[in-house]
Amino acid sequence: MKNVILIVLFLLPLFCFGQVSNLLPTSKHGGVYSWKSKITEDRGGVVYVYPETSSTILFYLGLDGGAPSYNSGVLDGRINISNGTGVFNDAGYPDCKFEFRFVEDKLIVKTVEDKKECLFGSGVGADGEYKRESSVTPEYYEIDGEKVFFKDIKKVN
Repeated sequence: MKNVILIVLFLLPLFCFGQVSNLLPTSKHGGVYSWKSKITEDRGGVVYVYPETSSTILFYLGLDGGAPSYNSGVLDGRINISNGTGVFNDAGYPDCKFEFRFVEDKLIVKTVEDKKECLFGSGVGADGEYKRESSVTPEYYEIDGEKVFFKDIKKVN
């Protein structure tokens, strides 16, 4: 009987730790969102959303401009969310500013103040309506074949 109690006591914290991220108010936004062009199938985008705290999310945005140039763009960052809306406004990207608005199973991304210079390739933009493809919170995203784990990204105090 003591062995069973010890096992339960050992496993309980692990179970609880795994559930903490699901208790965050931002957890309802976690998952993977994407869009595809209605004109050409090789043009589209994907957004991975990771609930970081009760008021912030981390994201990875990957875009493909499609034919004929096949330009692309990637961006990752942190956004404060309030009532399902937040604005990406990072000092490292002074001419890049856009709004994330979560509505039901969609993520609407819209450029703010005409600041669309986000270091994407020519003709590539983030604006659009992204449909939720998965509500499972992604653990990582890949850049150049390397995995970047959201949990390892340093929190801002």
